[in-house]
Amino acid sequence: TRRKIAGCVLGFAGVVVINLLGNSLDMGFKLIGEGFVLIAQLSYGISTVLINLFSRKVSPVILSGTQFTMGGIILFLIGKGMGGHLGHVPAGGMGGHLENVTTGGVVIIFYLAMVSAVAYTLWSVLLAWNDVSKVAIFGFVNPLCGVILSALILGEVKQAFNVGSLAALILVCAGIYIVNCKENKKE
Repeated sequence: TRRKIAGCVLGFAGVVVINLLGNSLDMGFKLIGEGFVLIAQLSYGISTVLINLFSRKVSPVILSGTQFTMGGIILFLIGKGMGGHLGHVPAGGMGGHLENVTTGGVVIIFYLAMVSAVAYTLWSVLLAWNDVSKVAIFGFVNPLCGVILSALILGEVKQAFNVGSLAALILVCAGIYIVNCKENKKE
């Protein structure tokens, strides 16, 4: 288990390196920003452990579907409670017009929902049949993929392809390898 902790620390070090590459790092902490990232990661960790625990009794597919449905309802209610609506509300008027809602926008929303549901369900199936530590370590790849995709899609090449990004990739890969390599039992 010390080996697994060391692998996690290496993987996390890779995430820290990739995040330190930005020039606008002010080392401040704001709830809206770093606080929400911290809350998201805490939720991710709790969700990972709970999926592994509950998927032994309930199908991971049903578990994922239930989580998405309940989460969607809760987020919808929070949005409605905070005054959210589709479209825009005319000046001084009640009721929203749906003129800002397009067929293409609806298709994209359903596509993104499907991609999320499929990916999360596959993640749940992996967690149901494997040790959490052997699967969760792969979550360290997410920030690296985000940086690479932002370079390819948004043209942010300067941050993605440099020595720091290579060091981050090596640290994350080393962490994944260490967590997943078999221990040599000395007799």
